[in-house]
Amino acid sequence: MKIDLKPMLNPKSVAIIGASRNPDKVGHVILQNYINSGYAGKLFAVNKSAESILGIKAHTSITDIKEHIDLAVIAIPAEFVPKALEECGKSGVKSVIVGTAGFAEIGNN
Repeated sequence: MKIDLKPMLNPKSVAIIGASRNPDKVGHVILQNYINSGYAGKLFAVNKSAESILGIKAHTSITDIKEHIDLAVIAIPAEFVPKALEECGKSGVKSVIVGTAGFAEIGNN
């Protein structure tokens, strides 16, 4: 089986699930880094309680985004990650990076 890494390594569109208006939150830092790096693709912010973050329209869920998403970066509490992954699958997201702490508490490593 051949695995295509282009959607992860060279995405044309990225959704930050857990984007935040708070500059101390990892979701804010990730979105800011994409902006500061000059990323030329489409950026989407996902946050249930914001209208926009860093000038980018915020969506309440990745399922609300009607465009194709190559990469979703998940930066939300561990307990919400399974639902976010399920929604990414339903939305046809090609690749996902989970940057979430807290999984050590749910099992032996």
